[in-house]
Amino acid sequence: MIDNSPYQTQKDARKAQYGAATARNAYSRFLSQTRGTRRLADMQTAQEKQTPAFVSSFRQRGIAGPGVRSGIFTKGLQDYANQQFTDMSRAQQDLSDDLYGFDLTDRQTAADYGSDIADIDAEKNREIAQVAATLNSFKPFMS
Repeated sequence: MIDNSPYQTQKDARKAQYGAATARNAYSRFLSQTRGTRRLADMQTAQEKQTPAFVSSFRQRGIAGPGVRSGIFTKGLQDYANQQFTDMSRAQQDLSDDLYGFDLTDRQTAADYGSDIADIDAEKNREIAQVAATLNSFKPFMS
């Protein structure tokens, strides 16, 4: 007779490990998403605060204002806007990459769990086959 309890114990332990790993990854993903979203919001707030001072610096030098058309101001404003856009885009991409990493970890953890369960089942089946073969070898003596 085959005792299934060691195999069930292994499966239960692996299931608990899988649950813990999944929960850790979900919490880490949540924290990463919160940090990334906060960073984006902080960048947006900083940009909103910096823009008036940036424009004012051109006005103080007489390069911008009513009736003044300055290529220096236009180029400076374009460069400033492009830099702000680039910084925001990079921050969004960083957040997206981080979250993608957590998704990959989830998929890998699930694949590992499935593989481990299959290995446990295969070991159980090998033991069953071995016991059956042993019993079959006694068949000639039982007639």
